[in-house]
Amino acid sequence: MIQTVSAPRQPDGKTVEVRLDSGKTSLIFGNDAGAMEVGISQQWSLVKGTDECALEGMNVRDERHYPLPHPGITWTEESKSAHILFEYYVETADAVSFLVRVTNFSTEPAALRWWQEIIGLPMSDRMFAPSGRDFYPLAERKVDVGYRDGAEGLSIPIVTFFDERKDTGVTIAANIETPLPPFKVQTSPDSNAVQLTRTVLRLAPGESRTVRHFLLHHAGCWRPGLSWVRDRFHRFFMLPTPQLHDTHGCFTYSNLGAPELCEEFAREGVKNLEVHFNYVHLGKYLPEEEPWIKAVDDKWSAVKRTTDPAAPPEDAPYEEIKRYMSQVVHPNGTTDAVREFIRRLRALGIRSFGYFQPTEAWEFFANPKFPEVILHRPDDAPELTWYDHVVVDCRPETRWGQYLCQQLEGVLDTYPELDGIFMDQAAGDGENYAVSRVTDRLARIAKDRGKLVYWNGPYMVELIEHTMGLLAEGGSIQGEQLKFLTIGDKVCCGMGHSERQYQRNLLNGLWPSAPSLRFESRFRYSDGPAEFVPVPDEVMELHRRYMNLFELYVGKTWVLEPHAIKTPAGVQGNIFRRPDGDYLVPLIAPARSSEGGGFEENVQVTVHASGAEQVRGVYVRTPDAPMAQFAAEWTRDGNEIRITIPWLGSACLLWLASEEQTAGEAPTPPEAKAESGKPSTPKAMAAYITLEGAIPTGSPHGPMGGLVTTAPLPPIPERKVRLNGCMVGPLHSRNYRSWHPLLGIGLPEDILGHLGTENELVIEPDGPEDFFKIRNIQMTVMLPDGRIMMSERVTDTFSSCEHPMAEGAIGSPMKIKLRMPDMDK
Repeated sequence: MIQTVSAPRQPDGKTVEVRLDSGKTSLIFGNDAGAMEVGISQQWSLVKGTDECALEGMNVRDERHYPLPHPGITWTEESKSAHILFEYYVETADAVSFLVRVTNFSTEPAALRWWQEIIGLPMSDRMFAPSGRDFYPLAERKVDVGYRDGAEGLSIPIVTFFDERKDTGVTIAANIETPLPPFKVQTSPDSNAVQLTRTVLRLAPGESRTVRHFLLHHAGCWRPGLSWVRDRFHRFFMLPTPQLHDTHGCFTYSNLGAPELCEEFAREGVKNLEVHFNYVHLGKYLPEEEPWIKAVDDKWSAVKRTTDPAAPPEDAPYEEIKRYMSQVVHPNGTTDAVREFIRRLRALGIRSFGYFQPTEAWEFFANPKFPEVILHRPDDAPELTWYDHVVVDCRPETRWGQYLCQQLEGVLDTYPELDGIFMDQAAGDGENYAVSRVTDRLARIAKDRGKLVYWNGPYMVELIEHTMGLLAEGGSIQGEQLKFLTIGDKVCCGMGHSERQYQRNLLNGLWPSAPSLRFESRFRYSDGPAEFVPVPDEVMELHRRYMNLFELYVGKTWVLEPHAIKTPAGVQGNIFRRPDGDYLVPLIAPARSSEGGGFEENVQVTVHASGAEQVRGVYVRTPDAPMAQFAAEWTRDGNEIRITIPWLGSACLLWLASEEQTAGEAPTPPEAKAESGKPSTPKAMAAYITLEGAIPTGSPHGPMGGLVTTAPLPPIPERKVRLNGCMVGPLHSRNYRSWHPLLGIGLPEDILGHLGTENELVIEPDGPEDFFKIRNIQMTVMLPDGRIMMSERVTDTFSSCEHPMAEGAIGSPMKIKLRMPDMDK
């Protein structure tokens, strides 16, 4: 029997009709220009480990339609063999909602996968997905993206298929909740079908779980889908009160800072500071005695390589390590010192956030105290992170989860002056949703005490519900992944110190970090407070030039109306709206910089915005003419504003103001500086090689971090690293005895001139007895325009010399081929 329901005609003339025929669904989206039909077929499968079995012979029954709260169709399917019941509800409103409630009537836990094959979507152009890569030409490549699933991770479970020429688009979005079930989308150039996969994890006997997602028809643009998500799930994206707009500003983190350094933070525009490296160790944030050794875990990672015969072995018992460290490192942590630092920051208008990490612990603390929560790899080795740290099972119902809550309450009691906590995350969220559940509980503890939460990351939308600020700690690439979590009015720091990073942050609406942050690592483990180190004049000048633009970003939100901005070739733009209704349009020319000069005259930009009638003037600020503000010519036709900028150098910010502003004459544009020799190659935004390594020695983090110890430390090996003959690196260590995942090799910003499709990485050890081994090697490069290129991952193992731990290819220098397919494009 065919069931049909239709939603009432929308104010914009759109209609939607849903038809159900034997479990297959059709959606007919209509408007004044015509109709588009989308067909959806589905299949459930039972997942057991790596095996997956389709559920056949599903009995469909109880098909009916209902009018309230929205016109919809419901039906039931049952798998007699698996004893699983599926209850469906498909509703029509501003979007079509697919909801299924799954109940396990068997006596065994079940994991289920819901496959939907969707045809009829606009597949001739591009797909948008908030992955950092963002836009996917569907005719050129396979796509595999997902949230908690998929080859490329999404910060928000949403994809949009759109055709700009036909001005039509469809967004698929998951229901945002905590926790949020996996969501994956796959496409192929040789198929017009889209594969949507939802997974129901760990469904216990007698338990029910609901999975829901939406299909939204809109104009041929990527912005409307995000707009719908922000409006529907506003509590994740919007601050609870506009008073928190005073958190918008630069970010930094620091050990306890001297008064002069705190004053420098204020001059640099810092509004939020992470108070770091003052805990006892990861997993113990509340000291039990004074004075204590601050960050004893990081310090032991350096000291354990000592030549002191009295030192305990590196895997000695926890108390033995603490006793030895108290003899060779000065215990100088006190609560009074921390509280004085916090009060000093507050007097300067800087909010303080105490560091807190729920997902990892110092290995030598966790082993004797919480052995049952240490997570292990398939080879039974512990999952490692940071230095000598392990990833833990942080579910709130575990002993560790409850201990964390006690720790946080104690920290907030001990430091009542804190504005909140800085929540870190070192682990992905697995099948038990441990991270999302424990951080939700911790954030509520902070909220109940009137405290705020600032996140490192996060890279999952469900974690930002209680967050007022976000940090892209890894810089440019992570900033690209995080930017869409800031479509509301929450502040985010994009990090970075180069002009290319300032440009990307301006475009993405991310605040820069404090210039003085570049010196933070010198004082990370020092006995005294972090001192003020003069920032180079050219760095401070660049910061001031851009802060003249960023100061208008306070409280801004993304404008997500269709076709909101059009820019000429070679210019990238975005559009935001201030709390007072004014519009801000950042424009960047990735090929140019303030230092290099150069400009383009009479650059034309078109803005489409519903509030266009409020605009009374368009004003230009640019880092190429610091502190200047001048008017641009503009015309208005309904909701369309056409703007002509006298000239555009490296970047500018257009202020579409509802009130007339002070403006001077347009300054003289910057002339391009003469180049000598061969044409210049664009510089990379970020470039590095990641790898997994067993490198027992070679970590410089202690001495470089200001560590003072009486324990004699051996010299740090100097390993030479070249990529296509260009010196890069170096290759350092985590001083860990076996495989560690967090190793890398930095690449210079001019590396693009040395790269090709085929590349060779050469690593020379520091002498014939310098043993190390590496595997899982991959190169990542981000271009000035935001595109990201990645090499194919090399999974082979390479060892530097003969050794009991050696495996794979043995010999030096190591020569590793890295293929970068995207260089062809």
